[in-house]
Amino acid sequence: MSLKEQNISLDNYTYQYYSSTYRENFPVLIMLHGIAASKDFMMELANTLSETYNCFLLDLPGHNGLELNGIEKFDDFAEYLKKFISYINPKEFCILGYSLGGMIALKYAENYADIDMPKLSKVVVWSSPVLGFNNGLSTLVKASLPIVNSIPNDLFDSVAKNKKIIEYLNQALKIAGTYGPVPVEPLSKFSLENAKRIINISTLVNFEINLHTPVLYIFDKYDPIVHPKNYLYVNNNHNPTTSKVVLVNRGGHFKNRNGFSRVKEEIGKFLETNNKISGAEGGTRTHTPLRELPPEDSESANSSTSAYAQK
Repeated sequence: MSLKEQNISLDNYTYQYYSSTYRENFPVLIMLHGIAASKDFMMELANTLSETYNCFLLDLPGHNGLELNGIEKFDDFAEYLKKFISYINPKEFCILGYSLGGMIALKYAENYADIDMPKLSKVVVWSSPVLGFNNGLSTLVKASLPIVNSIPNDLFDSVAKNKKIIEYLNQALKIAGTYGPVPVEPLSKFSLENAKRIINISTLVNFEINLHTPVLYIFDKYDPIVHPKNYLYVNNNHNPTTSKVVLVNRGGHFKNRNGFSRVKEEIGKFLETNNKISGAEGGTRTHTPLRELPPEDSESANSSTSAYAQK
C-alpha cells in the first residue's frame, strides 16, 4: 500500500494525515486512532482495507504535534472531522474509529449523518467508552483520572519521553501477550496539558446509539480500560435493523494477535458491502473525484451476553 503524508489548514484547524492513492469507483474510509496515539496506529488495518477503499488516516487534534486549537467541547471534534470530509469531498464515505476515535465517529454520525452530501454510509466504533469517560471507563482507570490533574508537567514529560521506560513497558506487554508495541514518538508528543483538556472534554459527553446509519460496535470481553456497561448499554439501545454489536476476546485495549485478527475479520465483513457503491440503475455508481489534494473467537451480542452480564 502506498500512503502519502499530507498537511493542510482549514479555517482554524490543522490536519495531518496519510492518504492512499486515489482510485475512481472506490469508496472512502476515514480512520481515527485513540488517545495518546497517532495515525500510524491504523497502518496495519489500512494495509488490508486499502485494497477496496481510499483510506485517509488522520492525526486527532492534540496528538502527534497537533494543538487543540478550536476544540472546546466534544462536538468540536465532530466539526473538525466534518470540515476535513467536506474538503476531500467524497460522494459517500465510512468512518472507522478506535477508542477516542470511535467516540468522535459516533458523535459525527449523531450530528451530521442526516445531511444529504457527502453521505455517511457506515461507522465502525471499536473499543470506545460510549458512555463518556465519567461513566464508560473501567473503575481503575476512572479512579486514576484525578491523579492526572496533579502530575507535574516535568514528571509527565520525563516518563512519556523516556525511551527506556517505554521499552520496559513494551517488554511487559509482550510477556502478557499484547499485540503491538506502545509507540514512542506519538507518546512523546502528547502533552500533559492536552491530556487534561481531552479528558475534561470527554468526561460528560453523551451519544445517541439508536442511529439510522449502520454501525458496527466492537467490544472486548474483558477490556481493562472500557467498562462492560458500555457493551450492555449499546446492546440494549442500538438499532438492531441496521447495526451490529460484537464481542471479541482480547480484541480491544491490550489486544492479542488472535483478537486483532478477529477484529479485522469483523470489520472486513461489515464494510465489504460498501466496496462498490450501488447506483440506481444496477451496476455501480462512480464517485465524484476527490478534490485534488496538495503536494480469540468473536461472538455476536445477539447470541451471547454472558461475558459482560456476569461482571
